[in-house]
Amino acid sequence: MIMAFLRDRRFGWRFWEGCVWGFAMLWAILAILRAHGDFRVDSVGLAGGKDLRFGLGWALVFLGVAINEEFAFRGYFLFSSARRLRFWPAAVFLSTIFAVAHIANRGETALGLLYVFGIGMLFCLMVRRTGNLWFVVGFHAAWDWAQTFF
Repeated sequence: MIMAFLRDRRFGWRFWEGCVWGFAMLWAILAILRAHGDFRVDSVGLAGGKDLRFGLGWALVFLGVAINEEFAFRGYFLFSSARRLRFWPAAVFLSTIFAVAHIANRGETALGLLYVFGIGMLFCLMVRRTGNLWFVVGFHAAWDWAQTFF
């Protein structure tokens, strides 16, 4: 049963590999910040099982966000645009739209939008290298979860 679930392309090996990479990348950034004295954890805000419930709840929320955004910006539109424009011009176009879609986020800055554009380009590269959108969905969901909850 578990192996059939992992073989399924929707939540198969590439998805879980993306989750590991997404979490590991944010963990590495925090480790570097901690080594330089720019980050520390003084206490944990949740206890008594709430940490697991909130962690799972946020994981489901960010899985939904990742599926929605990746299918919208790096799914069908990337592949269909790449046929007309070539891959990299299509990636630039869709990453620009991805950044514009984040303008309404509360507290968003020009530097933040530039970051969103860059991560959009990175996600396009991941799709190109792996040939699998689910890797990017896993990476995106794990990154957002780690950034918000972890």
